[in-house]
Amino acid sequence: MTKIPTLSVDTLKDWLEDEKTNSPCLLDVRERWETDIGHIKDSHLLPLSTLSEKAVSDIPKGSPVVVICHHGIRSALVAEWLINQGYTEVINLEGGVDAWSLRAEPTIERY
Repeated sequence: MTKIPTLSVDTLKDWLEDEKTNSPCLLDVRERWETDIGHIKDSHLLPLSTLSEKAVSDIPKGSPVVVICHHGIRSALVAEWLINQGYTEVINLEGGVDAWSLRAEPTIERY
């Protein structure tokens, strides 16, 4: 198993708020019904159930990609898959959107 880099909610929040750096691609791998409950602004929905090489073909392989799910399990699987596809800057969000709703954006409903 590949070691997947992780990122804390606080670090991601700082990164997204820093106007001097390029924001990463936020890839939300939850199902649509989950993102309808709440999601991180500007994240791109790509449910794990629809994952394919074609589905990620628009994401540049050299750009930072932060993979997000509910708690960090599905996103770790997708992050490993992306690394195996040749993506070089893949990061898993620790605690997923649940941690994000607790630490960064309490308006996102927990489920």
